[in-house]
Amino acid sequence: MHVHLRLTWAQDAEPNSVEATLVRRLHPPLNVSGVDPEHVQAAVVAAKNAYNASSRPPLPAV
Repeated sequence: MHVHLRLTWAQDAEPNSVEATLVRRLHPPLNVSGVDPEHVQAAVVAAKNAYNASSRPPLPAV
């Protein structure tokens, strides 16, 4: 990450439209929403799903 990651920020009255444009243009590998399907990383989606599933309390036994 130290070699490849760059970070910046900006304020905008309509940040959602700016973010959508940047995601489509830059194809950040950790974004899965707003990304063209051919750029979605299956491993990232699987990792996010596994994390979300593990962070929920277990269902009560029936």
